[in-house]
Amino acid sequence: MIAGMGALMDLCPQPEQWTILDWCEPFGILPSQLSAEDWQWLKMRADKEWLRGWFAQWQQVAKGKTSMPMDVVQYLLKLSDEAEERWQTNDSD
Repeated sequence: MIAGMGALMDLCPQPEQWTILDWCEPFGILPSQLSAEDWQWLKMRADKEWLRGWFAQWQQVAKGKTSMPMDVVQYLLKLSDEAEERWQTNDSD
């Protein structure tokens, strides 16, 4: 319960059990109903939603409406550079 309260206060990541429940909730299933391959797809979905959320906030930062943690800014810049590099590499093939 302490870890949960810390997560709600943005002091630490949420407990792993909460993350698993969050992954399953949109599908209306319990974690016990999943196979090994399902976990990979749920993880991919969680990563996508995480990135989508931070990218939306990034857009607000660019408009001067909000701020975000510097480590997230650095990570998003790195991902952006890698995506642009990959796109240009594939474009030249």
